[in-house]
Amino acid sequence: MLFKLIESLVVATVAFQLVPGSWTPVAYDPEALAPEIIRGEIVWSESLPKAGDIAVAALPKADEIPEPMKINKESLGIKTTASNVIVADLATGKILFEKNADEPRSIASITKLMTALVFLDNNPGWDEMITVKNALTIGNNNFYAGERVKAKDLFNSALVGSDNTAARNLAYATGMNMDEFIIKMNEKAQAMELDEASFVDPVGLDPKNQASALDVIKILRSTVEYEEVLAATTKKAHEFRSVSGDYHYIKTTNDLLSSFINKKPYAVIAGKTGSLLAAGYCLAMVVENDGHAVLIVSLNSESDGARFQDVKSLAYWVFENYEWPE
Repeated sequence: MLFKLIESLVVATVAFQLVPGSWTPVAYDPEALAPEIIRGEIVWSESLPKAGDIAVAALPKADEIPEPMKINKESLGIKTTASNVIVADLATGKILFEKNADEPRSIASITKLMTALVFLDNNPGWDEMITVKNALTIGNNNFYAGERVKAKDLFNSALVGSDNTAARNLAYATGMNMDEFIIKMNEKAQAMELDEASFVDPVGLDPKNQASALDVIKILRSTVEYEEVLAATTKKAHEFRSVSGDYHYIKTTNDLLSSFINKKPYAVIAGKTGSLLAAGYCLAMVVENDGHAVLIVSLNSESDGARFQDVKSLAYWVFENYEWPE
């Protein structure tokens, strides 16, 4: 027993050194993880479109793929500042870690992932000229009322830099008014069987945009089917000149694109940040390691830096504690 304890302490020490920042391994005390019980797997909706020509999504059906197996049964997970967390295997839907995953919470700008999905269902064309209206002043905004912008640049600005004006005008770009677009968002949420999701705006500024971590991971799973979303959410910046002639440099809000979690053998496949007083700091990401991908959702972390550390540590822990059968 003493030797096993020493071995566990050594592993924890090594992991601490390899993962920048601080994190707390959780082990040996099941009662401490009462709200973090692992239940099984997520059944991905059969209504999802087939995957495009992208490495992580071009997978056989889940029932043909063996699930990842835990190799260190004594490590129950890590302590996160986030109050609501879930990690699942992309290929099979198996839940690898969870914490209060059913609880509905404000999700801030993670809302923009659903906005992107509804837009893609009603895309007027990537080169469609959009005249910006109702420019916002809260949060990230890079456009002015009356500016002429292509739909593809609004799409990228909303997902790369979490631009609020871009997201709002992406809704208008579909030809719908705001009420009609919001109805489409909620209809899509119902079709995707998101039990706790409710949307009242396409931007994420309203705290009544709510979903559980389990809902968000289903949204994230759907975005993997779209190469346009993967490309946008893994760009460190989007640089362009609008039709009106204005130069824009939209920087990513996802700091993990420049971290070790986006360097071999790891790779960030998709991701979206969100933050609001009612939501805390949120992050949803798909991370790949050695050909295997996991979806990670972290809601209500205590600070901007903490959300990145929470997701980074979760990714590291999962790939260290699970193995994928060949």
